[in-house]
Amino acid sequence: MKLSIRLQTVADNIGEFKKLVDIGSDHGQLPIYLKEKFPEQVICASEAQTMPFENLKKEIYNSQKDIEIYYSDGLKNIPEADVITICGMGGLLITKIITDTDYINKFKPKLIVEPQSNYKDVRLSLAKLNYKIIKEIYIEEKKKYYPIIIAIPGEEKQYTEEELLYGRYGLNNADSCLRQMLEHKYEVLKNVLSKNVEAKDILKIIERYYK
Repeated sequence: MKLSIRLQTVADNIGEFKKLVDIGSDHGQLPIYLKEKFPEQVICASEAQTMPFENLKKEIYNSQKDIEIYYSDGLKNIPEADVITICGMGGLLITKIITDTDYINKFKPKLIVEPQSNYKDVRLSLAKLNYKIIKEIYIEEKKKYYPIIIAIPGEEKQYTEEELLYGRYGLNNADSCLRQMLEHKYEVLKNVLSKNVEAKDILKIIERYYK
């Protein structure tokens, strides 16, 4: 099973676990790959809509892998697990999934999320759940940039606005892909009069963290 850059990066940063649930598994690429890599661990896949769920069941059946499959709106019908992955969704939807139920507060799993928008909202919601981000990796795929955020239970220090927007871990560790994203954003905004202040702020961030 060959994964996209995004999903491969997620898979490479799972760490140790006993039971993992992938929320919104699509065609099941990540769960199938993880079952191949970790045959002794319990791997679960889920979907929230009828047709995607039926497609997921077919893919899992064809893979001949022992993967548990759940029809669930977010975390509502999901069993206890020590790792939850949520990839390829908008940040507002990810925020809704992790805050809609008491699942996170009750079971306190490691969270690995890959939002495709509204990154600030995801970081804020994690902090409100008393989760701290222990690692954040930016990747580029098809000329778009995405953060992969890994969080565990623990109090997070108060964020600055730029840390909420771009990620404290990536900035403090001079993430090279984050720099590419910032430089690209600066080039796009610098000649737009209404975005001139934002462009200057981005340039200051680049100069501060990437000396």
